[in-house]
Amino acid sequence: MNTRLIAVGSVVIGVAATMAGCSGSVSVGSSPVATSAADALSPQIAAALKDRGITLKTAPKVTCASGADFKPGTTVACSADLDGQPMPGSVVVGSDGSLDWTAQDAVLDLTTAQSTLGQQLAEKVPGTWNVACTPAGSATFYIAKVGGTFTCSATGTNAAGKAESATIEVTVKDVSGNVSWKVI
Repeated sequence: MNTRLIAVGSVVIGVAATMAGCSGSVSVGSSPVATSAADALSPQIAAALKDRGITLKTAPKVTCASGADFKPGTTVACSADLDGQPMPGSVVVGSDGSLDWTAQDAVLDLTTAQSTLGQQLAEKVPGTWNVACTPAGSATFYIAKVGGTFTCSATGTNAAGKAESATIEVTVKDVSGNVSWKVI
C-alpha cells in the first residue's frame, strides 16, 4: 500500500529583519561617497549575519546605484553580494550621515530551516524525519525573494516504521524569514 505524506505548517527561519537596522557613519561631503557608503555597510551586514549564526566566506561586497546622491534624507538602491548570492536593498542616509540598510529579500538560515521543518513535519506526521534544503547549492544560507518558493526533501520513517520520502515546498512570506510549507 502506498501512502502519501500530507502536512502543512509555518515557521520563522530568517535573519533579514535584523539587517534593517544596520548602520554606519560616512562623510557625505567627499566625492567617493558611494564607495565609502559601501565600505561602511559591508562590515555591518557581515556582523548582523554573524550575530544570527551565519558566517560568510568572504566579506559582503556592497554596490550602490551609479551616480547616487548620498545627501541626508535620500534613499539609495544598493545590493550586497553575500558569498555569490545577491541581496538587493536600499540605504537611507540619516541627517547625521548614518546609513540604514533595509534588505528587500529574506536571508534564510538553511540549517535552522532543515531542523525546524523536520520537527514540524514530525508533529504533523509522527515519525523520524531528515530534511535537506539545498536551494543555494552547498551554502548554509539562502537569499529568497518574498513570495518565492523552494523545495526541500524529507526522508525518514513514519510511526509504523515504514520508510517514506517527500518533497516539501517552502514559500517565503516576508523579509523577516517567515515561511509556510507543505508537502507536495
